[in-house]
Amino acid sequence: MPPTKHQRAADRAAQRARVRAEEARRADRESRRDRRRAVIGRIARWGTAVIVVVVVVGAAGIFGDRGIRALMRPAPGHLPPITPAAAYMITYRETFPDIVRTEVDTVQRPFHSVSLTLSVPDGGIVTGDLTNDQGSWIYSTTEGWSLLDPGQQAAGNDPQPAYAIARGLHHGLARVLGTQTILGRTCTLVEVGSPLGEAMVRATGRNHVDVCLDESGVMLSYAWTLNGKVAQTKTATAFDLTPTITAATFASTTPPVPGAVVSTGDGPAAAAAAANGVAVTAQPLAAADIAQLTPAVVPPAGAVYHAGFVRVDASAQPPEITSSLLYLVGNELVSVDYSNGGGAPPGHRVGLAGGHSGYLQVDLDQTSVTVASSDGSVVDIVASDPALVLAFAHDLSFAAPPPVPPVSGGSGASGASGT
Repeated sequence: MPPTKHQRAADRAAQRARVRAEEARRADRESRRDRRRAVIGRIARWGTAVIVVVVVVGAAGIFGDRGIRALMRPAPGHLPPITPAAAYMITYRETFPDIVRTEVDTVQRPFHSVSLTLSVPDGGIVTGDLTNDQGSWIYSTTEGWSLLDPGQQAAGNDPQPAYAIARGLHHGLARVLGTQTILGRTCTLVEVGSPLGEAMVRATGRNHVDVCLDESGVMLSYAWTLNGKVAQTKTATAFDLTPTITAATFASTTPPVPGAVVSTGDGPAAAAAAANGVAVTAQPLAAADIAQLTPAVVPPAGAVYHAGFVRVDASAQPPEITSSLLYLVGNELVSVDYSNGGGAPPGHRVGLAGGHSGYLQVDLDQTSVTVASSDGSVVDIVASDPALVLAFAHDLSFAAPPPVPPVSGGSGASGASGT
């Protein structure tokens, strides 16, 4: 079966993580000999301080993988109140082994974002991602913006880890380390075991991520340690909670940097997709098609239906049809995606209404519940907040949909549901 939209996003995140991990491993292999020589030199200079090293190493062996780091950490703790930002602009200094870059993110929740990665020191664009009302776009220095996935969707490059961290603190998957001051703002430093785009696990002494969260929930710093070596860091160098946003900010006709190549324009999603050679098209879902989706969504209190789309990916064999229902809870977006399935559901089992089951996966930046039907179709409920995802999942109605009325002179149901 072809992968679902959520699985494709997860696969892209996993691929980015693998690339970053390989960069870290390569740098580790290249510098291992120099590190060993440096250690020998330090031991010679430190003399009796070697005793301290032996004690620490012994403690790590006695107390397990987390070693002395675990002994010195405070209790799990809790996050201070978070007031999510409606919009923000942040600039990071981002480092990988032997690589330094600048990342500039502008976000207007829930649907708009633009993220640019710039080279250092010349400031030339390396990559770009854009999400607007037409869909998600990627940037090429030769072709400009190209539509990747049409249809309205959540802003990209807008991690909201506070929700998952709050749950992780309750379940022993996160730990508050203290506070830091970055750009004159106090942020809460939290340790977790996995990077963005991966399911949350407990940290170890050799594998952990330290995230410092502003009171707005935005990350002011992020440091990923893989196999005992720093694989990636991001530190805010500028942060604005009231950025100037205009109609041009999230338009694909706007050059990402002065003089950069741009695309031919936004236009309707289907036309833009065809112009850019994209095999994915998106059209609004009709009310009759929504009524045939099963299990049916019964939105919890406070959730408001926003829009529905059916996406067809003609590049998959057989073509992948995904029907997406978008709900808003304030500025938080919940996407309920129905598709023709694919693979074993990720995560761990959770019980739902009527004896049904779903599979919950909590990543640092995104949570999903996947529900499989007996006919092989699946529904993915995706949002940043695990509590919202579970509320939608628990309220699903598994009653049979009403029969489709006959269409005189037509072809019957549109088949847009993908189920």
